Amino acid sequence: MKILIFSKHFWPDNFKINIIASELVKRGHKVSVLTSNSSYHITKNKKYKKSFFLKKLKWNGINIYYLPVFKKKKYNYFNILLDYCSHFLSLFFYCHFFIKKKFDLTFVFGTSPIFQSIPAIYFSYLIKRPLILWVQDLWPDSLIDTGYIKNRFFLRIIKFFVKINYNFSTLILVQSNNFKKKIKRDFNLKKKILTYYNLSELRFQKFLNPNNRKFTVVYSGNFGEAQDFETLLKVMKIKEIQKLFYFKLIGSGKKFDYIKKYIIKNDLSQFVKIEKYMTEKKLYRVLLKSDALFITLKRGLALDNTIPGKFQTYLAFGKPLLANCVGATRKIIIDTKIGYSNSPGDTSTLYKNLINLRKLSAQKQNNIYKRSNLLYNQHFAIDKNLNYLENIFKKIKK
Repeated sequence: MKILIFSKHFWPDNFKINIIASELVKRGHKVSVLTSNSSYHITKNKKYKKSFFLKKLKWNGINIYYLPVFKKKKYNYFNILLDYCSHFLSLFFYCHFFIKKKFDLTFVFGTSPIFQSIPAIYFSYLIKRPLILWVQDLWPDSLIDTGYIKNRFFLRIIKFFVKINYNFSTLILVQSNNFKKKIKRDFNLKKKILTYYNLSELRFQKFLNPNNRKFTVVYSGNFGEAQDFETLLKVMKIKEIQKLFYFKLIGSGKKFDYIKKYIIKNDLSQFVKIEKYMTEKKLYRVLLKSDALFITLKRGLALDNTIPGKFQTYLAFGKPLLANCVGATRKIIIDTKIGYSNSPGDTSTLYKNLINLRKLSAQKQNNIYKRSNLLYNQHFAIDKNLNYLENIFKKIKK
């Protein structure tokens, strides 16, 4: 099967779509990807094949085509808008180069901006092949949650175009059951929507007792408007927490510099280490040697229904989860008894949850490991996850 993937993000950025594309190639499919240059990493690989400004690389058997777009150097509204718009216009123009390649279907990794699927819809119409939209972010809800757009008139216009995206997609996949309910309710869709969870890029790891001098809590991911680090930062200032815990924060984003300055200003550097993205191999060693893993999401229309991509990665290590969030993620963690959760802003409960984690017996840690393994195998294991997606592709191609 020949598959063309539209994705704002791809290798060397670390997103789930990388793993899916690689696994599809291993299963004998021919995969091409239309994407932008890295938003988070600067690749040193200069072996591009250029074709009218389009850069091509081959990675893991995948043909990757990097669009010429404006790259944001600073996280401000103007640069973000230019980045999104240039990506959108480049997709519209360069998709014409792929008409004669005779793809069997188009697959859209629907992160923000969701409008990247409009050129994909147009392309699918031109080649008369089905389009599958895999929704990762709820629009316009995500814009409301992050505060990027507050004007109700503009939000109604955006919602209208989002509905066009949904109506003209052949099939909609969503990353949680909450997404499915909300999309059907908000857009009155009769179209078939299926839940397809983000897979874990890792096999389930062997149990490791890290024997850290201090109980070590690790966060890996984005430092942005969607995350609530203020609650954790306040708890870090408590003397008892400083005596018993050590925190490692890894990633990048709009709030990275703010958090780093806060740590220095409040003399927390002995108890907290913050650093930029590292190689996957090094990151996985850090996660494996942790005592617990931290998840945080602010409250919001979209965020309450979101299962962040890091959840599946964390799950593969079988560590207790410390969740500063509500909604879909919290429900899974509490229902499966694999960690503790508090609402954003609730410093008292976060403090208590940290102390409870510190007091976990070896038997209780082992039980969390076993329950994590069970949940992993039910929904997030690579082979089971890809079998499900491949069956969807085969059915929709007919």
